[in-house]
Amino acid sequence: MSTKRSLSYPLRMPPTMREKMTAMALEESISLNHMICIAIAEKIARVDHAAWHGEERRKSGQTPTGGP
Repeated sequence: MSTKRSLSYPLRMPPTMREKMTAMALEESISLNHMICIAIAEKIARVDHAAWHGEERRKSGQTPTGGP
């Protein structure tokens, strides 16, 4: 039997950022917590993709400008 452990992370953000995130969450009909999780997941995906893309370029011998 596995035990699921809930972790919490106190997050501080500027009031204007919280207001914007809250408005976006309301537009999507999701919680603020869910909206923040989505934003973090999107950032991780972009970073992972950039790292993967850079590795693919290195493997193919391309420079960042696309030339050999």
